Amino acid sequence: SLILTKLLGPVTLGFYQMAQRTSIVPLSEIHRSVSAVAFPVYSKVQDDLPKLRHAFLRSAEAITSLTLPLAIIIVFLAREFVEVALGEKWLPAVSVIQILAVSAFFSSLAGAGNILFMGMGKPWLGFQLNLLRAITVAAAVFPLVMMFGLGGAAYAVLLASGVAFSFYLYHSFSILRLRPADFLKALLPALSAAVAIALVAAGAKQLLGPISLPGLVGVAFLVFSTYGVVFLVLWWKFKMGLINSVLEMRQ
Repeated sequence: SLILTKLLGPVTLGFYQMAQRTSIVPLSEIHRSVSAVAFPVYSKVQDDLPKLRHAFLRSAEAITSLTLPLAIIIVFLAREFVEVALGEKWLPAVSVIQILAVSAFFSSLAGAGNILFMGMGKPWLGFQLNLLRAITVAAAVFPLVMMFGLGGAAYAVLLASGVAFSFYLYHSFSILRLRPADFLKALLPALSAAVAIALVAAGAKQLLGPISLPGLVGVAFLVFSTYGVVFLVLWWKFKMGLINSVLEMRQ
């Protein structure tokens, strides 16, 4: 924020802060809610590696299943949302909203690593993750803002989120003795559903053209409905996905 104000002025900072509230904040709230449930579970089973690994995979699946569709909707409908809800004067924030939505998705998963590290009694790993993210932003934001303007700040945050996500994967896999294939298998239902809603969102935009507020609400409803139907099919036919995980936890 300080660098944006200094280099590009307070108006640009306003665009960035609006983009941040529109993209990062909603996904962060989902991550916090899931983490509040996961932390006591990690603490309880920290000495039982198979149960800890299972809890980690279910947590990662839940965060991905809840944040990825929202991130996709933000990326595909950011321009329409800004035009309808905020007005054309906020259009410079559209690309920043889209970049920060992708960043927020990776940050949500990396934040799950923080909870895992704390639940296992290894808070220093969470500190290192956050420190690494802060150092990356501090090192990257100035040159990227100079090269890309407002978008450069969003790219710096995205880069930092990618670095933190890599740190999270490396240490989580190492601690849990987890294979990448197991992690991808746990996320496969959510990723499959995400592909479906991305196709629906793209197709709806092409068919409808300029979108009004009712149209925007209708597209969002269609996308979320598609997501729900995919998860119902995955549960009904294959006994996998978020619905199956929730039922398993209740049992």
